[in-house]
Amino acid sequence: MPDRDAKGSLVLPRPISVGRAFRMPLDFSERRILLTGIDLAAVNSALILALGFRPHPTVDPMLVTRHPYWFLILSGLWLVTGHAFDVYELRVAGRFAASAPGVIKAAVLAAVIYLVIPYITPPLPTSRWTLASFPCFLIAGLLLGRGIYSWAIPMPLYERRTLIIGAGWAGRAIAQALASIDRVGYHIVGFVDDDPRKAGTLMAVGGESPPDGGVGAAGLSVLGSSQAIADLIAAHHVSTLILAIPGEVDADLLHILMGCVERGVEMVPMPVIYEQLTGRVPVEHVGEKWYASIPVYPRVTSTLWQIAKRIMDIALATVGLACLLPLLPCIALAIVLDSPGPVFYV
Repeated sequence: MPDRDAKGSLVLPRPISVGRAFRMPLDFSERRILLTGIDLAAVNSALILALGFRPHPTVDPMLVTRHPYWFLILSGLWLVTGHAFDVYELRVAGRFAASAPGVIKAAVLAAVIYLVIPYITPPLPTSRWTLASFPCFLIAGLLLGRGIYSWAIPMPLYERRTLIIGAGWAGRAIAQALASIDRVGYHIVGFVDDDPRKAGTLMAVGGESPPDGGVGAAGLSVLGSSQAIADLIAAHHVSTLILAIPGEVDADLLHILMGCVERGVEMVPMPVIYEQLTGRVPVEHVGEKWYASIPVYPRVTSTLWQIAKRIMDIALATVGLACLLPLLPCIALAIVLDSPGPVFYV
C-alpha cells in the first residue's frame, strides 16, 4: 500500500523527472498534425516549383500573397484526397513502403482535379512536358516528406516510454498490439502489478525483440507494485502510463495516478489506445465504468500544448518587462527609501 503520514493521509509520489535528455514525445493526434504539416509544405512547394518550371515562369516573392487561393485550393484538395486514401492512418504512415502507394494515388487524383479546375487555379500550360511537371513534383515532394517522417519518427527523441499498469489479460493484450505494429512510437519498459505472485516475473507478449529491449518475444518484466510507480517513472524516463485494469481502480491507486498526471505524465486507458492502434474496440477488456474518472490525454501532457504555452509565457513576459522597464528605476528608488536592505533578494 502507498505510504501515509502520521495523520493517516496518503503521501503523494515525489516530483517526477520524465527524463534527463531532451525529449519530445508525440501522441497520435500530434503525429497526424506533424504529418499533415509536412504534406502541406510538400504540395505547396510542388506548385511553386511547377510554376517556375514553365517556359514563362510566374514565380515571384509575392506569389502567395497575390494568389493565395491557388495554394488554399490545392491544400484543400490534398486533404480531401489524402483522407480518402487513408494516407493519415498512422498504422501504416510510419512505414514508407506501406504508405507510398496510397500517397501516390492521392497525389495523382489531387493533381488531376486541380489542373482541370478553370479560372481559380493557374492556367494550364501548353506544353505536355510542363503539364506533367506538377504531378511529378507533387509525388516526389510527398514521397520525400513521407521518407523523412518514417525515418525520423522512430527516433528516441519522439518515442513515448511507456509503463503498463496491470499485467493481466488487458495489459498483455495492449502489449501484444504495440508489438505487432512497427514504428508505432511506444517503447514499453515493463508492467506494474500489485499481485505479489507476479513481481519480477516475465510476462510473454508477441512481436520481435527490438535491439534496445522493450516489447519482444521474450516478454516484459513486472517491475514492481503501484507504490513504486513514481520511482519507475523517474528511473526509466517514462512519459506515458497505460491503465490496463478492467475492474474498479481503488482510491489509493487513483490518487497516485492523478499525482503522476499533475506532474506531466500522460495517462491513457487501455481501450482507448487499443482502438487507436487496431481500429477495433476491445469490448472484452472494457470494465464497468472504470475509466469514467480518468482524464484521457490531459492537455497539460501534450507536447504541442507545452511548446505553445512556453512560447506564450516568454512572449507575454517580454512584453510585460518592456512595459515595466521604464518604471524599474522608480520602483528601486522607492524600495531603497522605504525599506532597509538591498533592492534584490533571494
